[in-house]
Formats: sequence, structure tokens, C-alpha cells
Amino acid sequence: MESSQLKEVEDVLKQACDELKLELISVRYYFDDQLGKVLEVLIDNNYHITMDEIEKYTELVSPRLDEIPSLDEAYMLDISSGGSVREISFVDTKLLIDSYLDIKLKKSGEKLLVKVAKFEDDTLEVFYFIKGRKKTLKLKKEDIENIHMGYKA
Repeated sequence: MESSQLKEVEDVLKQACDELKLELISVRYYFDDQLGKVLEVLIDNNYHITMDEIEKYTELVSPRLDEIPSLDEAYMLDISSGGSVREISFVDTKLLIDSYLDIKLKKSGEKLLVKVAKFEDDTLEVFYFIKGRKKTLKLKKEDIENIHMGYKA
């Protein structure tokens, strides 16, 4: 896909996100050996997108993409949330109180599955369990290498 074509596609996708009050995370067009050409679209809603929102978005953009004259090649449209792939900014953790996060600590390189307790005064307070014992951590931005959504089984 040419850059002008991709820009036109991104504009359509962004406009639909704006209409539904969603966030367009990324757009990627690539070739997969089994699937062929794939247009991958990642969207979100303050890190809490639902399947219903993804379905509504898909129903809105699919016919609009079909109207782009230069987009005449067959492709698979793959719309999903950023999920655990999306890196979360430190400040956005305040939107995720009571959510699980995967945090990698800078100093030790340790990876922890934690639950967000609170965020105040530029400090993230989380807890996790080791052998049934609750451990609490207070973290600053400089303590963390990266943050992703976490999932507890």
C-alpha cells in the first residue's frame, strides 16, 4: 500500500474513532503467508474497550473503507484492542485503578503482575502476592522500564 493510500485509510479510521469517542492506537498494513494482505487496526477506549465497541467500529469503518477507490486489492481487516501489546504510559496508570498490570522494573529487570491500588502525587501504588503474602510497592516513573496490561488467570 502506498503512503498516500495508507494516509487516506488512516483518515477514515481516525474519523470513525472520533465519532465513536475511541482512540486509534495504530494502523499496520502487511503481508501474511497464510492470510495474505492484512490491514491491522488497534483501537481503545481508555484501556477499557469492549467487544461491542469493536463490533460497532468495524460495522462503521468496513463500508467506508470499501468506498476508497484506490483500495481495490483484497485484504483482511483485523480490528482489535491494543491489549497486552500496547505499552502504557506511567501517567495513564491513574486510569487503571483496580486493574492488573505487567510492570518491568528498571533497576532489577524484574517483571511483576500487580494490581493498581492508587495513583497520587506522581506515585503509583500497587500490590501483588508472593506465597499468599501481600506485598505493596510505591513506584515513581523512573523506577519502571515498561508497563503493559496484565491478565490474572
